[in-house]
Amino acid sequence: DYVAERKKNNPNSQLLFVLAVGDNFYWVGASKGRFKDTWLDIYGAELTSVPWFAVMGNHDYGNSDPGSGCPFVSPRFECTPQTSGTPACGGAKPYSKCYQAYDSNALNVDKGGVDGDVENRNNWHAPDYTFYYSIPKLDFELVAMDWNVEDFHGLGGDGPDKSASELKAHCGGGEEGEQALNESLTAIKEASTKIMQERSCKSEYKNIAILGHYPDWSQGGVDFRRMYMDGMPKEKISTSKVYNFFGHTHIQKCFSEEKGECVNFLTGGGGGCCGDGDTPGGFVAISWDASVTQVVECFAPDARCSVGKFADGRGSRGVGPDVCEHTIDDPSCPAYAGPQVNHNVTLFAS
Repeated sequence: DYVAERKKNNPNSQLLFVLAVGDNFYWVGASKGRFKDTWLDIYGAELTSVPWFAVMGNHDYGNSDPGSGCPFVSPRFECTPQTSGTPACGGAKPYSKCYQAYDSNALNVDKGGVDGDVENRNNWHAPDYTFYYSIPKLDFELVAMDWNVEDFHGLGGDGPDKSASELKAHCGGGEEGEQALNESLTAIKEASTKIMQERSCKSEYKNIAILGHYPDWSQGGVDFRRMYMDGMPKEKISTSKVYNFFGHTHIQKCFSEEKGECVNFLTGGGGGCCGDGDTPGGFVAISWDASVTQVVECFAPDARCSVGKFADGRGSRGVGPDVCEHTIDDPSCPAYAGPQVNHNVTLFAS
């Protein structure tokens, strides 16, 4: 409705792309058929006709996608020094020519992701666990982060002994398998951090979007926006605009503002969790002004981009009966692991 209304008011309006902040496939990750049932059928042909850039959340590292952890065990796709110039491995200017293994259902089809026959599936861009993507015409760069090791015991919802037990088994099982899984995710975190540091040091673009899954409280107090800006050349800070988008908690909330505008966006719940206490649902809409600067067009509590949760009535009973069985993320559940507090970003050009 938001996209249609915007086009009605401005015929030149164009939806450019969508950012997905993780926990894209409840409860335990992507499996064959989910890109149709959970993505195409939910968001429709129009919204999925543009690029979606996605990172994984803790629920995406679940038993339905066991190869997402320790992908080197039985990779379905590999990048090698010999294939580094291919489109799937970076094209003409690959980020790295080192060996890399992939075995996740949620990644790009050309990296072995499932559902290649689903309409618009190639618009789902998850080329790696962590990546960056630049759009020079918009003076824009996206930095996608994966620090899921920070929620190791929340993988799959409730950890490597339950909802991520297949990942642990895939990595070898027992204590050794759990250690290998932790090391695999730690390596991803370190690669994310390296990319963040390199991109902030260069600061080649005025408009920056950081895409991650967790609020600072869930990753050791680290604020990705502050982390990025701490690495920028001082002379670039005043002329740059850095937005940070994350989820994990299933509400819409501004974590911090700058000059009266939100810059740290908690925009969770895109995957459909968890109950009527997780309000409001919704999304963020970002646009570019005449000076090619990104601006916040809509965010909670604006009713245009805030929605009631579980409109079919499921939320009237609080959390659904299956919630606590699958997650430690909801405050209503006995095993809740989070702060005592009571996911998608849409971007437009005018």
